[in-house]
Amino acid sequence: MAKHSAFPALFRKFRLRSEFETLAEFGDTLAERGIVYDASIFSHWQKGSRIPKDRTVLLKVIALFAERGGIETPQDANALMSSVGLGYLTDAELSTLALRSPQRAPFQAPRLPEPFIERPVLLAAAATRLTAGGIVVLQGIAASGKTALAIRLAHLLRDEFPDGVLWLRCEQASMLSILHGLMQGLGGVFPPDIELDRAIELYRSEIGDRRTLIVFDGVTVETDIAALLPNSSRSAVIITAREPHPALPGLATIPVGMLADREARELMETIAGRDYMRTYRDDLERIITLVGNAPLPLAIIANQLASRLIGVRTVITELSESKDWLQDMAYGSTTLAASLSLSFSRLSTGEKRVLEICSFFDGIFHADAIAHAGNALPVSRLLNRLVRLSLLERVDDSRFQLHRVVRTFLQRKPAHPEYLPRLADWYTGYIASVRAEADFFVRMSVDVAAIVALLDATLEHGYSRAATALWREFGSYYWHVGAWQDVAAYSQRMETLAQEQNDIELQLSIFLEEVSRLYYYHGDVHTARAKAREALKLARKGASPRLAALAHQRYGKLCFMTGAVDEGKEHLAHAWKTYLELKDHLYLSHNYRYISEGYLLEGNIGSARFLLEQSRVAISRVPDRAYREIYESVILSHLGILAYIEGDLKRARQLFEEGLATAGSFPLVRGTYTWLNRFGLALTFRKLGFAAESRKLSEETLAEMERLGIEKSFPMINVYAWRLAEELRTYT
Repeated sequence: MAKHSAFPALFRKFRLRSEFETLAEFGDTLAERGIVYDASIFSHWQKGSRIPKDRTVLLKVIALFAERGGIETPQDANALMSSVGLGYLTDAELSTLALRSPQRAPFQAPRLPEPFIERPVLLAAAATRLTAGGIVVLQGIAASGKTALAIRLAHLLRDEFPDGVLWLRCEQASMLSILHGLMQGLGGVFPPDIELDRAIELYRSEIGDRRTLIVFDGVTVETDIAALLPNSSRSAVIITAREPHPALPGLATIPVGMLADREARELMETIAGRDYMRTYRDDLERIITLVGNAPLPLAIIANQLASRLIGVRTVITELSESKDWLQDMAYGSTTLAASLSLSFSRLSTGEKRVLEICSFFDGIFHADAIAHAGNALPVSRLLNRLVRLSLLERVDDSRFQLHRVVRTFLQRKPAHPEYLPRLADWYTGYIASVRAEADFFVRMSVDVAAIVALLDATLEHGYSRAATALWREFGSYYWHVGAWQDVAAYSQRMETLAQEQNDIELQLSIFLEEVSRLYYYHGDVHTARAKAREALKLARKGASPRLAALAHQRYGKLCFMTGAVDEGKEHLAHAWKTYLELKDHLYLSHNYRYISEGYLLEGNIGSARFLLEQSRVAISRVPDRAYREIYESVILSHLGILAYIEGDLKRARQLFEEGLATAGSFPLVRGTYTWLNRFGLALTFRKLGFAAESRKLSEETLAEMERLGIEKSFPMINVYAWRLAEELRTYT
């Protein structure tokens, strides 16, 4: 079978991405590389009447596109190469190109805290078991150094696990949220509303025989840790826990106790300096005894002493007299809380304020978010100083985290909720900025805990606008990874908040963006339409033109799915006028595409095709590349279905293949109708007589639809999918 039908579209796409506005400009630049052709040949390439068959020539073209950013990944390069029947690039050819891989092995372990006192016996015992694909439990009381050891092991053994290092904080996390984190770290997503048993099964299937190191940090007796352990012996697991877990009696447990006297003195000397240790040896020995050789409080106090913020006699007095006991932080003769109180009282106003802002987050957070909230504060300098004082931990160049017990201590102090809107504002922009990245889901999995904590805090303190803006970005992410139970729960919370505050815009947004969609994708179109009708009523009470138009658009589309074609057209025409006035090309494109469904229902193929072409023009004007290419893929699937219905199988095949190539740059999300392009292509191959190809594509399509949770409800997603389902019935 020839495979060059997708070449013209791919060539044009990569040329424009490379910012070659004209074919002449492209030809001139290629000539500088020693490939000289008559200018007309490139016009033939773009039309598809001729294609390059010389591998050397195409490699030069790919190299040129790669240098200018038009081709970014091996998948892009291979798509262009295979579209002319030249197979895939060899490893040697790929190594000469400046390409990035969208599936980089994740490394989620934080940076090693400084200073770190090596505990060679513990490290050696754990490393030996882990390298062999074993499971190690690091057990000890709070702040005994379990997490620091786990971080050290992750960095030490990184090269042993080429499929990545995943890091999950388990304390106070639900099993489903832990599983979502694991699945996203592996580059996958769950079907919506997934049950726990099924999520465990899919996660274990996804990890398969990969060579991965997984760290479950802060496991409690409530964590069903046995269910999280991979089946394969190729992967290894580190578990940190304060108490013995009833489900782990047979696993290798390494007790992590307090530092030995020699190690405690080494830690104090490393931080405070040899001369200081020599001068105040007896007093420092007394401090070591008072804190029971616990590494975290020793590091905090030593940093305070080294910074000359406090004297040794004051430390001894205050630790000896402390009555500020927290049972879960106790170390016998003193407490971590006492050490933290002593340190916190000596901080500057700016340092205290930055720590208080950080305390809103459970887990890893971005330094830029703190800077945005702190406004005029010199946040970068203050964060670095707090790291030196051992009150904050650096995760990477841009992220930090609080030790759990430090966060617990800070949460006992009065919160400053006025910072929440600015924190939410930063994360809203951050999610939008990384949405188009190929590793979006992997990157976001690290930030989920911080965003959820922030979302909860903004809702709790009544910052409805900040919460809504954050939810619109983050809710879409939760939607795409299959966390539909969380989507429904947060939507309900924000709907209640909107009703209490009589916020029509927020209520309308929830009805349209979350509640109606949930019913719709579950296949309950009638309930979804009823919710959209409620949104229309709300819109009449006073909504922005954009949201009012969205209410008409959503309701009009749902009318088609219940057979009310004329009513649907009327509402979509109303939305079209508004989006045209607003110059909202994204929703204008959606509107053209939706109206085309009405014409397809009436059998008017010509009008349906014309509207899809209008939709394609509108989407080409959207600046966001992710939206532009994802929805172009959707439009191409619909155009392919029209060609298939008319019997133009050659054209149908070309459109479906082009749709798959267009969506291939981005992660699998529910907006990319790769499943519909594959579905159409499988049926096309069947009619063309390519049985083996059709069977393979059918299997891939069914697997993708199952991951998306639409294997049964897909005919209700749009009229085009419904028509293909009708076609499928003719074969079965």
